[in-house]
Amino acid sequence: MSSTIQARAIKSRPKRTAEQIQLSNKCTKDLMDDIVKHRSSIVNGAKDIAQNHKRSADWVLTQTFLGASMDPTPTKLKPNGWAHFLSHSYETRGANHPGGAEAMTTISKQISDEWATFTNEQKAEWSRRSLEAQQKALDEAKSKGQDVVKPAKRVKGKHIANTVEATFARKIDPTLAEVSQATGCHVMYIAVRNKLTDTYSPRNYASARLDEACMMFFKLSAEEVMMRLDAYVAGGLAQLATVTGERRGSLLQRVIREQVLYKLRKLLEERGVPADQMPNTMEWARYDKLIVLRFGVELVGYPGPGGKVVNPSAIESVTRLAQIEIAVRTGECYWRELSEEEWDALRAASEQQLLLGIPDDSAPSQKRAKKAHPAPSPPAGINASPLPFSESYVTPTSSAPSLAPQDSSLPSPMFPSSMASPFGMQLSAGFDQEFSPVHDPSFPRMPASQQLHFSPSLSSSSLAPLETDIQEPGYFMTLLNN
Repeated sequence: MSSTIQARAIKSRPKRTAEQIQLSNKCTKDLMDDIVKHRSSIVNGAKDIAQNHKRSADWVLTQTFLGASMDPTPTKLKPNGWAHFLSHSYETRGANHPGGAEAMTTISKQISDEWATFTNEQKAEWSRRSLEAQQKALDEAKSKGQDVVKPAKRVKGKHIANTVEATFARKIDPTLAEVSQATGCHVMYIAVRNKLTDTYSPRNYASARLDEACMMFFKLSAEEVMMRLDAYVAGGLAQLATVTGERRGSLLQRVIREQVLYKLRKLLEERGVPADQMPNTMEWARYDKLIVLRFGVELVGYPGPGGKVVNPSAIESVTRLAQIEIAVRTGECYWRELSEEEWDALRAASEQQLLLGIPDDSAPSQKRAKKAHPAPSPPAGINASPLPFSESYVTPTSSAPSLAPQDSSLPSPMFPSSMASPFGMQLSAGFDQEFSPVHDPSFPRMPASQQLHFSPSLSSSSLAPLETDIQEPGYFMTLLNN
């Protein structure tokens, strides 16, 4: 019964009023504002210290946060009766004691038995004298203007390495393993060095499924990915080329292409462009049309003459490739979103160019260069005289029935007007390599002077089969010369 009443009491707990919620939100906001101010003051203070003492801001921040447990503290008085009794015995007995440096050892052995016979009151007395001696030494130091505070300890490389190893081995790795086993989720992290002189090793943790996924997608295990990332971050491209064995020029070209495309897709994602509309490859050849004009962004700061964007694959100079890679990595070369006015101006210029019929220089030509092939010579023992006419091709003219759409304003490139037949067909005999739909290279081309022309005196009976067959539009007809 009591549990039921307690449950009802819990359910009927009064909710916070609107004023209480607003007050709580205001307190939280004030707290976060103070924290942000404190953060900015710390960062700005670290920058000022670094500038004044010619140190890097990272080094100052490391000393600030990692060395917080090493702050100098005032010297504390600790009573030590045995140490004071030993010092007093050395001063009174060791002055004339033979043995030089071994005098302290000899005296400590002699008075140890005597110390064992002291009562608790006697030992407490020597502890009191120890405190008095320490306080007297502090007063003398202060009177002389000496610093009585312990010097601050510097954070060294070994401290950083110990912190990294202890944090990951004792805290992060066990926690991730526990979470992965308890919830069934898959976890992965990679920690790499900041520079090659760091004394700690890169670390990684990956569950079995994620390690398998890395091997499937990247053809590398999680540990190999970690090693390559560490080589690039700590040592740059030169170290990465050493690790992977890839040529530096090819590596630079690949990195530039990947980084430019990655940053482009990231900017478009921030603008809300759907994933299916984003470019899967960087259009270097038609950059102005397919990237700038389509998405309204441009690549600023690209190293080279006039800042012209050039495909890295077309650049053979390793020095220039290195300059481009550094500019892309450091942010000197970046994607910029065009304003609406700039984008509208580019669209208007493109439409004007299209209306005027000005060709696009960036568009790749689809025409292949024609290679001049000499006519094949006939085999030995065969007469090289022209062979008799065997085939002829027929095309419809504008006066023929509706066979194919024709433009009357354009001259016929295949057949002269003198070859028109009585029923509105143009006939041409002989083979023409340029216009024939079927061309056999082994068949010699017939000279124009020896081509067969049909005259208007041809009987309609001889052309009857042809007149029947030409009703199918768009086809070339063949006449057999029997």
